[in-house]
This record gives sequence, C-alpha cells and structure tokens, in this order.
Amino acid sequence: MNVLWQFLVDILNEIWPLRHVSGWETGIRTWMNRPKKEKRPGIYFVLPVLGDILTVTTVPFVTVGSRQDITLKDGTPLNFAASAWVQVTNATLARFHVDDYEESVTEIMEAVLAERLAEVDIERFESVAKRRNFLKELTNLANDQTQDFGVTIHRVWFSNFSLKLKTLRALIT
Repeated sequence: MNVLWQFLVDILNEIWPLRHVSGWETGIRTWMNRPKKEKRPGIYFVLPVLGDILTVTTVPFVTVGSRQDITLKDGTPLNFAASAWVQVTNATLARFHVDDYEESVTEIMEAVLAERLAEVDIERFESVAKRRNFLKELTNLANDQTQDFGVTIHRVWFSNFSLKLKTLRALIT
C-alpha cells in the first residue's frame, strides 16, 4: 500500500502546475529540459511536462576529501586529507554543465592538492606563515578549476597532514 501512495504523490507532483523555490535555493526555469532563466525564492506557475523549475542549493557547504598518499619531489612520503568551504555561485552552470557538482568539486580539490603538493619543497611547511600562504595558493588553484561550472571554493584546509617522522627530525636539526 505504501508503494501505491508514493506513486500517487509522484504523479501529483508531475502534473501540479506550481513549483516552490525556498529561500536558500536558486530556481532554474526550464522549457523542454533546456535552462531558460534563474528564479529567486518564491512560488511559480509551470506548464507540466513541458516546463519545470529545478532548484540548486546556494548555501555554502563543506566538502570533505578522502585520505591521499603522495610522494614529494624530494622522495618524502606525505599523507593528507583536505576539506573545503564551497558555494554555488551560478546555479545554471552547476546544474547543467557538470554531472554532479558536489562530487566534482571534491575530486578536483583532491587532484589539485595532490598535484601541487607533489611539486613543492618541504621548506614550504616549516612555519605557520608559509603554510598559511601555501593554503591560500592551493585555494586559488582549486577555485580556478571549479569556476567553469559555477562553484566557488572559499577556503581549503587540511584535516590530516602527516610527514614521516624521519623527515620531521631532519627539519628540526
């Protein structure tokens, strides 16, 4: 019986001519599955089947990357995991120019960080000021890659950053 109710609710949603865009979303009016115009929060009339209003959340969110194991250019092994503060800035690009913008942002962030960290000298991690500047550089690099599909990375940080112990001892001496 539950399946029948869900089926009836789904049918009603398809033929109901009103769509709601919440305050934390941007709506995209479509006509025959093509984006036409972005809409602000409100209630909109649509012509069922031919038109619709799709929504994209524009509230900033945190994306969490998985653990990465890389080797620095001097041969030092590095384990890290990173997170980023992300926001959709163009709903149409985020919805129609990439398959899954949340997953894509995470993968791009991980790839950019791994590639850049592999090229860096270990001296960039010696002081807090150098690390802070390096994180700003990483944020800008990742942000440049995500602008094509309407997503801005505001900040990147490491949730785990581990150089091997012998490397740390070499830095101290």
